[in-house]
Amino acid sequence: MTIEYAATPTVCAHCGERVSTRGRKSRTGKRYHSDPEAYPACVAARQRAAYEERQGRKVKTDQAPTECSNCKDPLRPRAWRSEDAAGRWCQKPNCRADRERTRAKVFSADKAELLARIELLETAIQFLGEVVMADWDGYLHEQRRHCKACGNMDAIDGWVHPDRVGGACMGTLNGMQPRKIGREGLHNAWPGPSRFSDPES
Repeated sequence: MTIEYAATPTVCAHCGERVSTRGRKSRTGKRYHSDPEAYPACVAARQRAAYEERQGRKVKTDQAPTECSNCKDPLRPRAWRSEDAAGRWCQKPNCRADRERTRAKVFSADKAELLARIELLETAIQFLGEVVMADWDGYLHEQRRHCKACGNMDAIDGWVHPDRVGGACMGTLNGMQPRKIGREGLHNAWPGPSRFSDPES
């Protein structure tokens, strides 16, 4: 006597409806609907599961703050957004005003940092331009000179240059304020070893 068992139907891991068993089986053993028009949510779930499997871990979904940054009232949970780093506020007028003040502070700080970086890069480009002109034999208005303070023979007039021990010498500034060119600007002007002589010679 042969006992027959009813086959358990294979269901979609997302919606729970019956699904075809054709095609390659995933390593997790789960199956999903593959028709993007009839089952778009199931296809999206399958792609998300495949991505997580490739990553070897679950993808973390960060949550936005769940309380108002001003009055501490609870807020509806939602996914993280880029502006949530500054906080999250409810709909009260005082909290809205606090949000605008906080975001203005963050924006002004970011803007000031960006402007300082732009100024540094512009100064470094100007400096390296003068270095190129000083090393070109056809341009006689800008030449390297001998610093009387440290003996560096490769100095650029009006700019800080490295001294014998790798520090910054200001012997060729001619009374000007030192301009910020950063470590990369200071050392890129002298790709090879600097030449030194007796400062008094």
